[in-house]
Amino acid sequence: MLKIDVDIGDSAKIVERMLVHIDYVSRFGLRKTLMEWQDTDLHRKQPFLTGSKRARRRAVTKVRPHSKFEMAKAHKNIVRAKRRHRPSPHTSTRPILRSHLFGLLGERMRALAEIIKWDR
Repeated sequence: MLKIDVDIGDSAKIVERMLVHIDYVSRFGLRKTLMEWQDTDLHRKQPFLTGSKRARRRAVTKVRPHSKFEMAKAHKNIVRAKRRHRPSPHTSTRPILRSHLFGLLGERMRALAEIIKWDR
């Protein structure tokens, strides 16, 4: 007869702790990291982050090429041009987000992923 005795008490505690870290990252860490990135790296006075209260585990950020007020003014000009049957004003083809800033976001996300501890 073969008897196998396995104690999973420590393993269960490790998995429970990992789940707590994952829950924190998905609820608060991701949103906070995106807000800090827009505030410090992009120098935005009003960081733009979307996501409903029901979908707390989802954070979406939209990077505007200019400030919120400049974007509203540009939108009014485009609507006015369409109403008057004129071609819309010229828009830039340059990328909105420089590769350096995208790299900074990647570093912040890697630091956020290190919060989840896979060891004891």
